Order: sequence, then structure tokens, then C-alpha cells
Amino acid sequence: MIRHIGDIENGAKREDAIYMLVSCSAFVNYLIAKYEDKKD
Repeated sequence: MIRHIGDIENGAKREDAIYMLVSCSAFVNYLIAKYEDKKD
């Protein structure tokens, strides 16, 4: 599971953490855009 830097030795890789960060950021941006569309 990717949650904390301490989990890296338990199998989480840096590239997995970066993937999750980018994916979550994209999803948040999508939700913001959908919210902005509904406001207008």
C-alpha cells in the first residue's frame, strides 16, 4: 500500500507512488472542472 515513505521497504516503489500522485491529481482536476461546469 502506498501511504508513507516508510512503506517503501515493504514493497512500494517510487514509481508506484508517483503514479498514484499523478492519478489522484488528475482525478481532483477532473472533479474541479465538473464542479465549475455545474456552477455556470
